[in-house]
Amino acid sequence: MLTSIINLISGKIQIEVSPDRFVFTRNDEVKSLKTTVFLSDDSKKRRVLGIGDDFVATQPNVCIRLFQENDAGILPALGKSECLDAYFTYAFRLITRRSAFVRPLVVFRNSESLNTLLCGYQDKVLLNSAMNAGARECIFES
Repeated sequence: MLTSIINLISGKIQIEVSPDRFVFTRNDEVKSLKTTVFLSDDSKKRRVLGIGDDFVATQPNVCIRLFQENDAGILPALGKSECLDAYFTYAFRLITRRSAFVRPLVVFRNSESLNTLLCGYQDKVLLNSAMNAGARECIFES
C-alpha cells in the first residue's frame, strides 16, 4: 500500500535521450534541455552557473557539452559526472516545479544514442547521475 501511495505522489519522469538534448516529460509538462552545463571560469573553485538553453552569461564561464569528448580536458575541479548530476537535479526541479519532492520513477528512452561516446556504459552513467539527483528508480526502454 505504501508503494502505491509513493507512486501516486511521486509520479514518473520520462526522458528522451539524445547527445545534444534531453526531453523531460511528466504528466502533460514537457521540457527540452540542451545537454550543456556552464561552469565558472575559476579553475580552483568551479561552480555551476547555468544549465541548458536559458543561460545568460554575467561572468566568465566554461561551457561543458556533456556528451562530447572535446571538453574533457578542462574539468580539473569538477568532472563530467558531477556536471551530469547537476543537470539532472536542475531538470527534475524544473519539470516538477519544486525542489523538495517525493523521489520520482525515471524512465529513459533511447539511451543507446550515447553508446558511441560511453561505450556501452550509458545506462550505468545515466542511472548513477539520476539517482544522485533524486530519482527513486530508473527504467531503460528502447
